[in-house]
Amino acid sequence: MMKLRGTDERSLDKALRRVAKHGEKVAELRHQQAAAAAALAQRGVSDASLRSLTASESTAVAAAAARSRLFVDRQLSDYAAVTPVANCGRVVPLGGGGQAAGGGPHTLLWHARHAEAPCMLKRVACTTAADRSQLQQALLALRRLQHPGVARLQAVFFDATHAHLQYQVRVREREKERERERERV
Repeated sequence: MMKLRGTDERSLDKALRRVAKHGEKVAELRHQQAAAAAALAQRGVSDASLRSLTASESTAVAAAAARSRLFVDRQLSDYAAVTPVANCGRVVPLGGGGQAAGGGPHTLLWHARHAEAPCMLKRVACTTAADRSQLQQALLALRRLQHPGVARLQAVFFDATHAHLQYQVRVREREKERERERERV
C-alpha cells in the first residue's frame, strides 16, 4: 500500500473499515426498502403508484397512499362519455387555488362515466416529481374531508404530464327519473 503524507497504515485500515461498515448499512437500507415495496404491493398498491412515489418521500406517505386506495391504475380511455364542462373557466379548488390543490390555468373539468356511474374528472398539470409529491399529500388530506357541500374525491391516476382526479357526482332524484325515461325510449 502506498504511504500518503500525514497518514499511517493504522489510519488507512480504520478508514477502510468505516467504508466497509457504511457499505453494509447501505445494503441493509436497500433490503428494508425492497421489503417495504413488497409489503405495499401486497396491500394492493400498483407498480405505477409505486413508481410515482419518489425516493425522497417518506414511507409514511406511501403507506397512507396504500391504505387510502385513492391512487389507482387507470387511463382516461377507461371512462365513457367524456365531455368537457362548458363555461367552467378556471376551476377554483379547495384551499384557495394553489397549484398543489389542483388550481391554475392548466386545469380542465369533464363530465364522465366510470363503471356506469356518473363522475367528474379534473385534469391537473403535474410534470415534476416535486409537483406529484405535493399533490399526493394534498389529495390524501382532501380524501379525509367529508362535507355535504364538497364533492367526494373517489380516485386519482397519473399519466406522463397530468394527474386526473375523479370526483363523485350526486345526481338528484328528478334527474335520475329523466335519465330512466330517456333510456326507455
